[in-house]
Amino acid sequence: MAESVVNRHGNGRFSGFSAGVEPAAGVDPITLQLLQQGGYPTDGLRSKHWRQFTERDAHLFDLVSR
Repeated sequence: MAESVVNRHGNGRFSGFSAGVEPAAGVDPITLQLLQQGGYPTDGLRSKHWRQFTERDAHLFDLVSR
């Protein structure tokens, strides 16, 4: 959810990325439904492992929070 909220309210200044240690097989359908009802973007949302962001061609971050 946080990824979608930041992407909507970041106004181009912030981009949200979310990942976990033990990602689920997919995004919870209820979460997607709630986001869509609130007008939040859901395109491209998927479960990701944090290691994806340590690869050579990974996005470079200016700020990381937990």
